[in-house]
Amino acid sequence: MALNTEWVRYGAEGEWSGYFAAIDRAAAPLPGLILFQEAWGVDAHIEDVTRRFARAGYAVLAPDLFARHGQRRAGLERPRLAEAQALLNSLPSGSWRDPAARAHAEAAFGAEAAARIDETLGSLFSPGGPLAAEQHLPAAHAALAYLQETQPRTRGAKIATIGFCMGGAVSALVGCREPAVAVSLVFYGSSPAPAEAAHAGHIVGFYGANDAHVNPTIAPFETAMRDAGRPFEVQMYEGAGHAFFNDNRPSYHASASRHAFATALDVLVQAIG
Repeated sequence: MALNTEWVRYGAEGEWSGYFAAIDRAAAPLPGLILFQEAWGVDAHIEDVTRRFARAGYAVLAPDLFARHGQRRAGLERPRLAEAQALLNSLPSGSWRDPAARAHAEAAFGAEAAARIDETLGSLFSPGGPLAAEQHLPAAHAALAYLQETQPRTRGAKIATIGFCMGGAVSALVGCREPAVAVSLVFYGSSPAPAEAAHAGHIVGFYGANDAHVNPTIAPFETAMRDAGRPFEVQMYEGAGHAFFNDNRPSYHASASRHAFATALDVLVQAIG
């Protein structure tokens, strides 16, 4: 299988960049999929997931939400995020935002690394910081325009979104704000405010039952979607927690991942072909 992958620039003056993948031999146009990253950026895992969906027959763009004009925001460069992820992998997800628990774990990394990690996590978790879904809507809109109007592999084709963790929240919000998106898939991302349901499109969520941070946001949004007559489907996986689809992390849950991947493909086939 000849899979073409490349980093592309798009938007006004190439403001935005992303990892793009599609099968070379597939006839255009292909259904398009915008894949939104976790808090760890477009890393090896997100690139791999992008290729998985491309091998299924989609043209997939993973926008680098932490970059402008090809440059990552200071402190959120790929090595810095990988270092911070390594620390959090050593902690239960419920203690990620606990400064005392983080400080205890950082001691094993040495003083210099601990200072870098603390700076990176402080930036990530700051109120209104880079994890806030709302601030990524301009990048999402530019990605949608790129696939619909510019990218020859997808021009004129139907478009869907999918996102993981932080990117799941972005995907859900895009599903409420962008009528041109056929369906939005949400992997363990926080739900939008209930008021967003009024104009929402089709949204499908995949959650681990043990995700204490994200799951309390589901019910209010689900109620608002039902009251507004909007389609919102929830897949809840017992025994799985946050980030169950990430096979580079201790949270990986194989059976939940298998089912979620198969279900996601079925949803996409029904929505965009």
